[in-house]
Amino acid sequence: MTPRFAEGLRAAGHDAVHVREFGLQSADDPTIFEFAAEEDRVLVSEDTDFGVLLALRKAASPSFILFRGLPDRSAATLLSMRDAILHLAES
Repeated sequence: MTPRFAEGLRAAGHDAVHVREFGLQSADDPTIFEFAAEEDRVLVSEDTDFGVLLALRKAASPSFILFRGLPDRSAATLLSMRDAILHLAES
């Protein structure tokens, strides 16, 4: 997801970060997965590999929200989904 997506969540009062903020933009998926688990974060991605990692490790965390095939990947479109994402994350 875009850094602007994390910015939009922060602007709405949520503790959201983007991997770039931690220098992890080039990190492999297992590294990002471990970071999210250690930070007790929810991963939001278009990358199905995180779901595979979660299943293979039989782990309960980090939680993972997958977006696939979005016709418009603009920050505005993603931010418009913010309420649905937050509802899922709080469940």
